[in-house]
Amino acid sequence: MSTIKDSSKVSIKHSLSHLVANSLLSLEETAACLNMSRRSFYRKRPKLVAGGLRQIRDQRRYKYPASSVKQLIDTAVKTGTLVK
Repeated sequence: MSTIKDSSKVSIKHSLSHLVANSLLSLEETAACLNMSRRSFYRKRPKLVAGGLRQIRDQRRYKYPASSVKQLIDTAVKTGTLVK
């Protein structure tokens, strides 16, 4: 179970402030918004997708809608956990 610390909440909100609502984020950008490493993101991706993160296949890579990332973070802030 991953919990969100108070200091992370501030950095997550700050990193999302520059995103455009309809933009697609790369894996690295999504991981940075979620304040985790690329490796951790790969490991937790199935649970993140099950928790509501949408992914769009763009040629060979996945992209993540900024609105989906923001919604996932908002839910995590309310519940106190990012993934179960």
